[in-house]
Amino acid sequence: MKLLEIDFEVCAIIPAAGTESVWDWKHQSSTFPSIKSPSYAIQLMHFFRIPFIKKIVVVAAPNSVDLMLQTLTDVCTFEGDKLMISEGSSSRHQSIQAGLKALKSYSEIKPEVVIIHDGVRPFFPEDIISKVVLAAKRAWGSRCNLSISFYCHISR
Repeated sequence: MKLLEIDFEVCAIIPAAGTESVWDWKHQSSTFPSIKSPSYAIQLMHFFRIPFIKKIVVVAAPNSVDLMLQTLTDVCTFEGDKLMISEGSSSRHQSIQAGLKALKSYSEIKPEVVIIHDGVRPFFPEDIISKVVLAAKRAWGSRCNLSISFYCHISR
């Protein structure tokens, strides 16, 4: 499949700082027991393979930047300076804002489009991401949703 040509700066932010509340079960949103690698690390590895994404900001929980770096170093291989880790908040929106501020303050890259992709969500194929990025540039914003049906049984 031929990918669309992206000829402008694109960056990504992966919020991985908050907690999730599912059926009154509180847990770090990125640490489901059934996943051997943290889900945000899996997302990060996918984003690293996309050549038009120039910088990726992973937003860590407050006071956990060093732990995030160690965790990612243990499960991922990185080349170059594509990765940036920023301190976030317990709120998703504040964490995204922290990621945007870090991108603006500490990166030489000034993106025209920033992809926000929650670390615990399914990853989209590169061709879909490129279409969403082009739509975002044309329309000043774009959104891609994936409808997922699943069955989960939790015994307490």
